[in-house]
Amino acid sequence: LSTLHKLNPEGFAQATNVKGRKRVYFADNEETLLANGNTTKPKAIPGTPFWVITNNNTSRKRQMVEQVMTHMEFQPDLIEKVTGSI
Repeated sequence: LSTLHKLNPEGFAQATNVKGRKRVYFADNEETLLANGNTTKPKAIPGTPFWVITNNNTSRKRQMVEQVMTHMEFQPDLIEKVTGSI
């Protein structure tokens, strides 16, 4: 996530509006994520002003990265390669 932010901070900021059906995945502060569930285990994304929930299984993590990269308009083959390495 830090690398995606470094490549395109503005695109990453817009992509972090991605949300699940019941959860907010990204926020600019820990409190917002905790307000959406106290088991989300928020963690700061190094080198960015963003926080991400970490209490997810691998499939959900892949899906979150895929959604961010799709919103940032990365090529599908690169998205597949990145998410496959998670």
